[in-house]
Amino acid sequence: MTSAQIIGGKISAIDVSKTTANVVYYGTTTGKVYKLDNANTGTAPTRTDITGASFPSGGFVSCVSVDREDANKVFVTFSNYEVISIFYSSDGGTNWTDVSGNLEENADGSGNGPSIRWIITHNLQSDGQVYYVGASTGLYSTSNLNGTSTVWTQESTDVIGNVPVSMIKTRKEDGLVAVGTHGKGSFSANVVGFRPSISSFNPANGTTAVDTMANLSVIFNEDVVAGSGNITIKKNLDDSVVETIAATAGIVSISGGTVTIDPTNDLPAGTQLYIEIDKGAFKNASGGQFIGISDKTTWAFTTVTNGNVSEPTISSFSPANGATGVDITANVSFTFSESVVVGTGDITIKKTSDDSVVETIAATAGTVSISGGTVTIDPTNDLPTNTQLYIEMDAGVFKSISGGAFAGITGKTTWAFTTAGSSVTSIAGVFDQALKVFPNPATEQVSVRLEKLSVALAKAELYNSNGKLVSEKLLKPVSSSDLEGGIDLSKLPKGSYVLKVITPQHIISRVLVVQ
Repeated sequence: MTSAQIIGGKISAIDVSKTTANVVYYGTTTGKVYKLDNANTGTAPTRTDITGASFPSGGFVSCVSVDREDANKVFVTFSNYEVISIFYSSDGGTNWTDVSGNLEENADGSGNGPSIRWIITHNLQSDGQVYYVGASTGLYSTSNLNGTSTVWTQESTDVIGNVPVSMIKTRKEDGLVAVGTHGKGSFSANVVGFRPSISSFNPANGTTAVDTMANLSVIFNEDVVAGSGNITIKKNLDDSVVETIAATAGIVSISGGTVTIDPTNDLPAGTQLYIEIDKGAFKNASGGQFIGISDKTTWAFTTVTNGNVSEPTISSFSPANGATGVDITANVSFTFSESVVVGTGDITIKKTSDDSVVETIAATAGTVSISGGTVTIDPTNDLPTNTQLYIEMDAGVFKSISGGAFAGITGKTTWAFTTAGSSVTSIAGVFDQALKVFPNPATEQVSVRLEKLSVALAKAELYNSNGKLVSEKLLKPVSSSDLEGGIDLSKLPKGSYVLKVITPQHIISRVLVVQ
């Protein structure tokens, strides 16, 4: 390889591409990096100096690593201390980006950052990538390259620990990741990656009488971002396309694991429809691609026939209209004549004496939960004591599955009640004080505990923002007067949930935030 000859220094790192083949990258002990195209031609390959302008002067190139699935994606690392250590190029070395991130104490590389010995791209079976770095202080990884804001997380702190990692090799076929250390031997693990999967649809598969103006939403089992591909709405009758929507379109919004699609036009009335989603239209943080939907039965529904829209009406209130001595800590709830979903508008609690507003609560707030036709509201603060109150609701604040809007409530007489005075002992207040939910916000698990309360049986139920029960747990005795249970949150999307704790005597709700 006479074309690979260098002037000054020695070759210190080298790697060869597989896709496209015969591209060789190599670095030197003096900080130079070169690229050889058509390296299989013997003495006449094309060599290009691709040393980045921001590379440390005179740095020691400790590793050059090319992505096995894309010859244009390449890393270069420098093992010197107090220099910027990791650079990445997605265009074959034409441009370089500093991706050292939090591995550097200071942005210019100075400080106590570790020496970087190795880097590699691990292509997952789920089509994503994890990037592994071997450093003087252990093994690190990330699945998201974000320039100088890249966050590297130390792996296997309890096994590999802080010993220098000198080499890493990976294999996509079985997810093997092999790590060689200095002074502690070698280690291996299988990292295959995971694809996001769908937890639920709205409207649910098989739903009839769907509002032609309804948005469509998909809830995944983890946070997702837009990938590449389309969502296609089709007619079941002849497979004709109603609308094709790119995952990156402005009418597609993503919040955590929830994807909401707002079709450009109303859906055709009285029509059986199904939805297809391209593979890779959405992906998780590590790049794992959603496998897609390509059939007529996974997500299908029928729209309402024109003139067949039902408008929900309220069949009961809690507390009942005209009730007195209402607990100031109580939730308020009402039940409709049919199942409902959230619409647009507010619920407003007012004082009868002067019509002043106690609290205005958006129907979309986390303190509002829906279960079938029952809506429960957990006011942010206790209601004022010994006060006549009434509740108003905007028209359209809730609507039926078929899209019919609730007419709303105006005036002081439809739903009014009087709260208890301060001297009244509230059973719910005692219960509320006995209930401990921690941590809140939570990530992986939350503990629900009833303390110093003579209750033999209790159950915790967790509802998402659509009013769907997503988890439940019986609370078990942990002492003569305490009950406790833990709820696994690891597979739930981030967001606000309503936690209901139920005993034979009472029900109380809390808002739980999953991060």
